Amino acid sequence: MKKAPYLVLLLVLAGGLVACGGGQSTKQDPNKAAATAAVTLRQLYFDGSYDVAYASLDSSFRSITTLEALKSIITKEVDLLGPISEIRAEAYLPAKGSKSLVLFFQGTHEKGPAYYRLDMAGDANGYRVASLQVGGGPFAEASGSDAVQFKDPLVISR
Repeated sequence: MKKAPYLVLLLVLAGGLVACGGGQSTKQDPNKAAATAAVTLRQLYFDGSYDVAYASLDSSFRSITTLEALKSIITKEVDLLGPISEIRAEAYLPAKGSKSLVLFFQGTHEKGPAYYRLDMAGDANGYRVASLQVGGGPFAEASGSDAVQFKDPLVISR
């Protein structure tokens, strides 16, 4: 089976999306961030609720993409890799003092895996998806020395 070429399908944030909190300590909750990301991914990949997912994105993300572009990217991915059966939270990058967190998910499609990198804006009080990248292979950061694997990975399925 031929692996899909690495594709950054969906917009990386323009420089400096989420600034550090000016010396203030920010409490992060990776499980809460993953749960928020899971809702958005479910809306995009399983429910087809593109408009609801788009409305829930961080304003910085909505400012650099359109609903139509978001829907087109997801549709092209599914056309390339076939229907998706599951998406699993794999790891996160802690960001001490920052109002952001990076999450890594893996999707299981009929024709092979897809890998997702989501930048989450916010803190333990609430998160929004601030960027989404999709690749045909694992993101190097997901297995780097700073990455933390989820002990009980969140799984989204039909």
